[in-house]
Amino acid sequence: MIKQFNISDLGAFLPNDYSNPDEIFPLFLDAKYEVRTLWGNDGLVQAIICFRNYWGRCWSCFVLIARNFIYSNAVVLRDLIKQYMTEHNAVRLQTESRSDSILHKWHTFLGFTHEGVKRKMMFNQDYDMWAIVREEA
Repeated sequence: MIKQFNISDLGAFLPNDYSNPDEIFPLFLDAKYEVRTLWGNDGLVQAIICFRNYWGRCWSCFVLIARNFIYSNAVVLRDLIKQYMTEHNAVRLQTESRSDSILHKWHTFLGFTHEGVKRKMMFNQDYDMWAIVREEA
């Protein structure tokens, strides 16, 4: 079940090794972000996804994933991304993530295309740039 994010949702969120809500906490309070929570049947948060319009019909996003995330919710998340892009008539949705083979598979599954690498972007680590571009929009 997908709901509008509430700050108290973080109490039911057990992040995986790639998702640290403390690092981006101020963004949850930033009105520029539209935040959704994906709840699991176990009463815990499976994912938190944040969208931000940065120019025209172009958006950025990031996703925090729970330790107990299951495949069926990955499909729900992929569908949410497609639906969000359609509802907002977005032509581009972009994100960045640490360069990592697991994250590469994950972004590909969600429909993102790898666009390059930002070397030593944060925390002295390389980050991959990803985007979904709707050519028909």
